[in-house]
Amino acid sequence: MVNKDSIWDDVEHKPTRLKLNIFKGIYDTCKTGNPVVDFFIFALLYWLEERYIDYKIKVAIDTAEIDYHHEMDKIEKDWKEAAVITETKSETSELLPEMRIRAPWLEDDKL
Repeated sequence: MVNKDSIWDDVEHKPTRLKLNIFKGIYDTCKTGNPVVDFFIFALLYWLEERYIDYKIKVAIDTAEIDYHHEMDKIEKDWKEAAVITETKSETSELLPEMRIRAPWLEDDKL
């Protein structure tokens, strides 16, 4: 039998405390005074807390990504409405037309 000081020696992140106050409160409420039962309550709450944090991070990132794409769509729509795009036959190339993008408030004689 291997003599280990702790069952957590091989684990990179040792669960020593709960991070969120709500889980700390639940643990304080559910403590029984029996170390074995308290350890299992702590382990369950620690496991739930990790899943809860991962879920909240995922939701925050997904929401931020959706908001970002929504804002970019609005900007792109505004830009396309604001810009004047013209294509004319190129003098130098028969295959590629000459394309110009300009602001609508500029007059043609200023170009």
